[in-house]
Amino acid sequence: MSSLKLNAFKDYSSAYKHLCRFTDYERMVKFHKPQKAFNLKKIIALLKALGNPHDKIKTIHIAGTKGKGSTAIFLSQLLQENGYKTGLFTSPHLVDLSERIQINGIPISRTAFTGMMNKLYPHLKRLKPTFFETITALSLCYFEEGKVDYAVMEVGLGGRLDATNVIKPCLSIITRIDFDHMDKLGNTISSIAREKAGIIKPQTPVFTIKQLPEAARVIRAVARRQNAPLKIVPPFSGRIPVHGRHQRENLALALSALKYILQTKNHKLKTKINNLVLPARIEVVSKSPTLILDTSHNPVSIKALVKTIKEEFHYRKLILTMGIMRDKEADKMLEPILPLADIVIFTRSDNPRFLAPIEFIPYIKNMKLSAPIFLEPDCKEALKAARALAKADDLILITGSFYLAGALYNHVKTRVNLS
Repeated sequence: MSSLKLNAFKDYSSAYKHLCRFTDYERMVKFHKPQKAFNLKKIIALLKALGNPHDKIKTIHIAGTKGKGSTAIFLSQLLQENGYKTGLFTSPHLVDLSERIQINGIPISRTAFTGMMNKLYPHLKRLKPTFFETITALSLCYFEEGKVDYAVMEVGLGGRLDATNVIKPCLSIITRIDFDHMDKLGNTISSIAREKAGIIKPQTPVFTIKQLPEAARVIRAVARRQNAPLKIVPPFSGRIPVHGRHQRENLALALSALKYILQTKNHKLKTKINNLVLPARIEVVSKSPTLILDTSHNPVSIKALVKTIKEEFHYRKLILTMGIMRDKEADKMLEPILPLADIVIFTRSDNPRFLAPIEFIPYIKNMKLSAPIFLEPDCKEALKAARALAKADDLILITGSFYLAGALYNHVKTRVNLS
């Protein structure tokens, strides 16, 4: 017993290295584990050993193909504005792992992370959870110890079998559902929707938007089966502080959830939305030339990005700097965005799941593009090249992956305040 009282990790570096030893599906090029082999047994056992911290805090659960991260960030910022101490759990991170676990917008400190890893360590050794299961449990312990009023929890992948689905939320949110992760969630909208709708809990309100008919049918059926009140939220109709018409859906969901929470508390609603910020979601990070950092990583988000660029930006030439994960539908992502570009630079980050720049050639050979194509395997060099090619009235667009945006986040100029 005495050995359990000793700290296994003396500093952040040793704790982080230990975490990285666990299975991390975010960095795997491919894995063949059948879906039926995924279950919540390890995370349930881990949380039980930790005293079930998720049962001691109020949570809000958010799933969806597109917009779940934006909705989570919006809602956490709105809850803070209304005086609630708010935890936020999202994935993946842009630059540093600590971004995934925040209280009132402040990422978990290295000291707190190390302390939490020491708390988990005896159980990690015995249960051998995955990377994501571990940080999910760590976040819930951190939020419990931090005595948050609410914790906003974003699903990692899917919903039904995601490690976050152990929580018992006060309400659930399902953002737009479309095709993504078909190798893990199924090849139809209905099958994907069933996985996302797996977060709906008995008698727990669920908020969603107007979905594709196949997704809507599934969500309605699951909500009915769970006797969960279902609310369809229309897009926000006012002026929004971020780029992209699609963000009106996400903001509307966050505002509806906030109103529901405040109604149950009889509190007056504060909605100063002009202060809302979404890092790397069509974010203008510098001007002259305009430089946009974006995390679109599937066909539906790329289409929304293209629509936004056409509607909200003016420029002489568009220099597209793009990297895509090999498990994404690269052809369907490239088709809508490449015709927009005057110059294209294909690149990658150091995540092994990325396509090598040369691997884009088969995708574009039949597209009859007039724009010059450059291949640069180092994303930082790709950024330098884009800047060298750009004039003051041009637009540099970096997109295709959360991981590419993250790899370049600290290499762009100070972000511009657009409010």
